[in-house]
Amino acid sequence: KTRGNFQFQLLRAAINPNFNDNDMGITHRNNEITDRTDFHYNIYEPFWQLRNFRNRIRVQNQARYNNYGIENTYVEYTSNATTLQYTYVYQGMFFHPTDRKDYYEPRTQGRMFVRPKGLGAWAGISSDYRKPFALDLQINYSQLPRFNTTSMAYRISPRYRFNDQFSFVHSLRLNLNHNDVGYAGRSDDAIVFGNRDVTTVENVLSSDYIVRNDMYFSLRLRQYWSKGEYDNFYLLRDDGQLSSNTYDFASNRDFNFNSFNIDLVFTWLFAPGSSLNVVWKNAILHEQRGIVQNYFDNFGLLLDSPQYNSLSLKVLYYLDYQQLRGA
Repeated sequence: KTRGNFQFQLLRAAINPNFNDNDMGITHRNNEITDRTDFHYNIYEPFWQLRNFRNRIRVQNQARYNNYGIENTYVEYTSNATTLQYTYVYQGMFFHPTDRKDYYEPRTQGRMFVRPKGLGAWAGISSDYRKPFALDLQINYSQLPRFNTTSMAYRISPRYRFNDQFSFVHSLRLNLNHNDVGYAGRSDDAIVFGNRDVTTVENVLSSDYIVRNDMYFSLRLRQYWSKGEYDNFYLLRDDGQLSSNTYDFASNRDFNFNSFNIDLVFTWLFAPGSSLNVVWKNAILHEQRGIVQNYFDNFGLLLDSPQYNSLSLKVLYYLDYQQLRGA
């Protein structure tokens, strides 16, 4: 139902185990069936201090395609509104009422990891984008009570539009995961999991410059830093649960990962449906065992690492079959 204040959607999406379209796109997962029900209630006319108000309740179930083994069930509520002053606010909450079966985290065909039920919420605000300066703020929280896992995420993103041709956006994200549980390695034939504290910092600078209505430049700089410090290790049992006793895993599993990317793109829309793209990419990667605590020391290690550069040209030309046939 797509009209009126109350709307709904029923969806089933299925991908069999043999589906793979990586030659023309990206297949993140196959062997999956998704059943989803969405209920919307929206107010489109201004009332009180709001220009509009939108609500959605989603119930979704994911299962394996080949045996319909339930992987994940969750319920989610989201809402957003625009005020009379064009401030945009949004929030949401979710919970997993049952345990989830993760067939990917064990990194071994035929094995699974049972993630416990959990819940979370988020909220954010964006100021008026019509003004030269605008600001986005967001906070996320989630927890898995059985593992005593908590996750906090913060994002601040100021943006400035110098004129109708040139704009600039900076996004800073900080994720703090306490007692996160996941794959740590292997010990002979055993799969070892561990609980760890993971801190992730992401800085993204992006800018667009419009030369004219069919020609523009875009620049994106991204620095990503993630570090994880393990506390205890456990064996993954055949039923997907973790052993009750800690496991002596002597290998150092603490990690420190960095990446820095620059993407500069020139785009020319030289004909309807046709474009020319010139892309320069610069990439730096650094990974090591052990933790680097200081941000600037860590960034120095990243800059000392080898750099990879690439230059590519892509031309897309639209051919109208009807015109070709007529000719």
